[in-house]
Amino acid sequence: PTSSALLTGLASLREMQGKYQEATDLYRRDISQGGGGVATLNNLAWLMALTNDKPSAALELISRAISRGGPLPTLLDTRGVVYLKAGDTPRAIEDLERASSLDPTGAKYFHLSQAYLQAGKKDAAIQALAKSRAKGLKLDLHALEMTAHQQILNELDQH
Repeated sequence: PTSSALLTGLASLREMQGKYQEATDLYRRDISQGGGGVATLNNLAWLMALTNDKPSAALELISRAISRGGPLPTLLDTRGVVYLKAGDTPRAIEDLERASSLDPTGAKYFHLSQAYLQAGKKDAAIQALAKSRAKGLKLDLHALEMTAHQQILNELDQH
């Protein structure tokens, strides 16, 4: 019951099953027991951002992950999404541009498209969305992002 590897593995499984509260609880338990490596911190911050759960706490978690693991593209992407959900669009764009330039995936470009759209930069949002499609966007998205994906498509495909 105290194995960090088992807790994070089970949390990942619960997340894939759509049991987000259970996954969140397991990630928190791992952190409280002294586990809480970079992946756990990132995954918990990610879930908190996507479920709009305490953006300031999510930012603290992802900041800890970045201080431990460095500015890895996955961590910058998570922090960018946390900033986006917290309404700090300039910081979101900065992190998401950097993440997508370091590791250009469909999901990272999608997040960048969301940030540009939130900033009122529709042309940049359309370009980022086109790049996300070219990278096979749907393969990268989390289940909790599918509604936002459809909203972005509806808004940007009209232009």
